[in-house]
Amino acid sequence: VFCLHKREEANNENVRDPASWEFWVVSKQRLNDELSTQKTVGVATLNGRFGEAIAWSEINDALDRCIDGSQQVSLQAEP
Repeated sequence: VFCLHKREEANNENVRDPASWEFWVVSKQRLNDELSTQKTVGVATLNGRFGEAIAWSEINDALDRCIDGSQQVSLQAEP
């Protein structure tokens, strides 16, 4: 699971709010298949290869799909 705090000034209140984060769930196998030995990954690569960020409320379903070997469904993070 990759996570990134949205592009806003971080403070104690919004850092604790899951809606202020973006998440990408990618299986290790898919990550290795697509990025091989690459050591870093940016937002553009995550969005381009693995779909848009998902909301906190969608992580459980995305993890289930990942475990089942299904493709990640792209969803926008909640405001």
